[in-house]
Amino acid sequence: MPPILKIVWFFLPAAAANMAPVFVRNFPPLSTPVDFGRNIFGNNKTWRGIFFGVITAIVVALIQHTLVPEDSSILESTLRGLLLGIGALGGDLLKSFFKRRIGIPSGKSWPVADQIDWILGVLAVTAVFYGAIFSSWPLETLAIILVLFGSLHILTNIAGYFLGMRKQPI
Repeated sequence: MPPILKIVWFFLPAAAANMAPVFVRNFPPLSTPVDFGRNIFGNNKTWRGIFFGVITAIVVALIQHTLVPEDSSILESTLRGLLLGIGALGGDLLKSFFKRRIGIPSGKSWPVADQIDWILGVLAVTAVFYGAIFSSWPLETLAIILVLFGSLHILTNIAGYFLGMRKQPI
């Protein structure tokens, strides 16, 4: 598999985790804001989104394991999905924290940060467990990751807007 496809394959569970909260937005259970309404992260960051996002990442990682069995066990694939999901949603939460601090209201766009927050979260969380992978990636590869997945994030947001799933296109 070409190196860029390996990177896309690696990030796929995180990308799915990042998109999952939009699809369960109208599902009532676990709709409590993560910050319990104190506007630390904003009311759009809910336990429902985190739960379903992480579960989605795990499911995608297990599907990957089934499609392309590697030298890892089901438990390792599950843990990888868990880490990628936590990284993606943790990056989004951290960005939301900073958005509130600088006065950007919940739901309003913060260009660039809104597109790469989850990617940086994944890189930060998985670097602890997969440090050797990242240390072998040249800076150009990291730039490709940010541009590729950042662009895909914009395209999926636009599609979500036209499908009535988002209030703003970006």
